[in-house]
Amino acid sequence: MRKKFRRIFLSYRFVLTLIVISILWSEWLAVKFQALFWEKINGKSDCSSVLVVADPQLIGYRNEPWWVGPIARWDSDRYLQMGFNRALQHSQPDLIMYLGDLIDEGLTGSLDEFEMSAKRFHQIFKTTGSEQLLFIPGDNDIGGETEYVREDLMQKFKQLFPSYLNLSKINLHATDLHFMNVFNSELLLEYSPKTVLNQRIIVSHAPIMKAWNNVLEMVSNMNSTLILSAHDHTAWMYTKERNGLTWQSTAIRWDHVWSGFIGVDHPLIEIQIPTCSYRMGVANMAYGHLVLCPVDGRTMQASFTLLPLPRRYSQIMIYIVLLTWV
Repeated sequence: MRKKFRRIFLSYRFVLTLIVISILWSEWLAVKFQALFWEKINGKSDCSSVLVVADPQLIGYRNEPWWVGPIARWDSDRYLQMGFNRALQHSQPDLIMYLGDLIDEGLTGSLDEFEMSAKRFHQIFKTTGSEQLLFIPGDNDIGGETEYVREDLMQKFKQLFPSYLNLSKINLHATDLHFMNVFNSELLLEYSPKTVLNQRIIVSHAPIMKAWNNVLEMVSNMNSTLILSAHDHTAWMYTKERNGLTWQSTAIRWDHVWSGFIGVDHPLIEIQIPTCSYRMGVANMAYGHLVLCPVDGRTMQASFTLLPLPRRYSQIMIYIVLLTWV
């Protein structure tokens, strides 16, 4: 009897030890360990560092069962915050770009819920205060994919997510920045330099190269040099020759730094950023790190890498197995 009790006690102690180790690993150590393997882009003093955040889609207040919602929001928000803090420390950005779908229920929720989600968003993605910020909306924020873009939500988005841009202060003196809304072909100027223009960057929630309408032609005719997009939750690079009619796509490697030249004398490049949320139904999540360095009056060198995040669902499955064992 005593030996049987001892075996049970040791078994429970072993399982409890595994649970404690799993919690320490999953909740604190995993993202720190992952960050040790992130590629570092070493730019010169005249280079600009850009951290790119895509599709965080903060969980709302309607689509989750009432008993799951608070836990799901807490866990997802914490995952986003831990990854962002580590990416912020790693990239030390001059500029942070948020490429839309910031919240999940912008269309279906109330305006009060929109404001509640925006408040959570700014608590999650806290910056040091020295970075410049660009926010653009996605279809989950203001509509557009299967419905019309809602102007009232667009105005609400601008109010709750104000951008702050002065690119001349971060060595992008001759660069302008446009927001292209693929869903309604609307093009908005976000920043214009006071000097001679030599670079034109387009930011879009949905990818432009493979868009179904005329936005690629519009962007090409503007002599754009770089496009940054999101929406599909995966990482791709698209390339189009200046006089070409077609484009080529390449999957971005997760352990690699891509480097190339951008400018009107070089092919048009589009970089599609994956989601940073584990809730989007994809296996791999990441933030994007882009570094832009001037070469001459017409060309810049662009370097880009992904900052991969831990697989949260794998961690949750380990919890379930251990708790079942107990």
